[in-house]
Amino acid sequence: MNKGINLLKAKQYRFNVPSDRLGRLRVLAIGSLFIVSVTSIIILILIVLSPLPQLKRQEQDAKSLLSRSHKDIAKFLFVNKRADTIGDIFLKQKNYSKTIEALQANIPNGVEIVEFKITKDNLSFTFSSKSLKLTDLLINNVTKLVQERKEYSKVILKDFSTEDENRGFLLTLLLTNL
Repeated sequence: MNKGINLLKAKQYRFNVPSDRLGRLRVLAIGSLFIVSVTSIIILILIVLSPLPQLKRQEQDAKSLLSRSHKDIAKFLFVNKRADTIGDIFLKQKNYSKTIEALQANIPNGVEIVEFKITKDNLSFTFSSKSLKLTDLLINNVTKLVQERKEYSKVILKDFSTEDENRGFLLTLLLTNL
């Protein structure tokens, strides 16, 4: 029964392709394989001779170095930020050295600085002198200095006393920014 259903005969399955067309197709396939292989070899040689593998190695080395030194970089940035902050604090801080040098230049001979204190807005100096004339000259010089330099608004006589041991005088002046 199966034989009656099939309408095609066994001989009709065979294809008659001319052999010269098949030969050309084989030559074309082999030629294209040759061209692809030669092109692949040329590209491989160009990649090997190019600096690309070296650059990839350098990139990997740089990444590994960065990953190893990440903590050091973080420490450096932290210290650098702290240094900048400290620098800003020093810039905001008053420069007392010029004021102290100017005050020392105006101290007459025979008067000595016994003590000085620095607070946020004030400078306090205690002087020792053997005569009232030198003490008066000192007060006048300091008052004149404050008026000229405009760094401090007032000179206040905080304390004036006598020393029994040296037979001299102690004078405490307060330079204030009020």
